Amino acid sequence: MAEQPLNGGVVILESKDKATGWFAWVDLMPPGPPTLHVIGDVQVPNPGVNVFLTEKVPQGINHRILLLNLHLVQSPGIWPQHVVVKQVRFEKVKAIYDEVDVFSETTLVAQIPVQVAS
Repeated sequence: MAEQPLNGGVVILESKDKATGWFAWVDLMPPGPPTLHVIGDVQVPNPGVNVFLTEKVPQGINHRILLLNLHLVQSPGIWPQHVVVKQVRFEKVKAIYDEVDVFSETTLVAQIPVQVAS
């Protein structure tokens, strides 16, 4: 499951170069149903920024491409202002896709081909 946002303010990703290391795979190994996994590294301005992925609504016209939104949410409080890298994860059960596209607002951050683990 994706992390849930904490109370606080929304942070805008400054550049798509701040989100790297993306990898997506679908696990077809028995005994469970097919499960899609997506991970990536996001550079944030301080340790109080939480990152998470949600499905974009509406999805696109190609049902083989999953569209996700990348969210950055600032936790309340005073945080040291130093850049940190946080890993973001997303899982979806009973899902098989060929590609995952990640967006921040309306900007395409990553196009990730989906690998198959079987």
